[in-house]
Amino acid sequence: MISEAINDLSDISRSMSSEILLNNGLIKALEFEAAQLQKSGIYKITLSTSGNTIFMEANTELVLFRIAQEAINNIIKHAGATTIDIHLHYNTVLLTMAINDNGK
Repeated sequence: MISEAINDLSDISRSMSSEILLNNGLIKALEFEAAQLQKSGIYKITLSTSGNTIFMEANTELVLFRIAQEAINNIIKHAGATTIDIHLHYNTVLLTMAINDNGK
């Protein structure tokens, strides 16, 4: 039942997050995604950034967002984690995204 509720929440958040992403960028969309998952009471999610944040092309940000969503979805389905940490590090030539959890 919890898994079904999380899947429903994930579906809703995917559609809402896409609009937020297009209007406000990757960081705001990830913040929204994290907030939606934390509402379940099962996960503690932290999102941090370092470096000089830049906006990228919409398609690039969408691909990065979908990668993050897939990683989070895999954590939910398979890792048995309670803590998820997302870190974005910007530098002049690239963005590094790290997603870690305390699961198996």
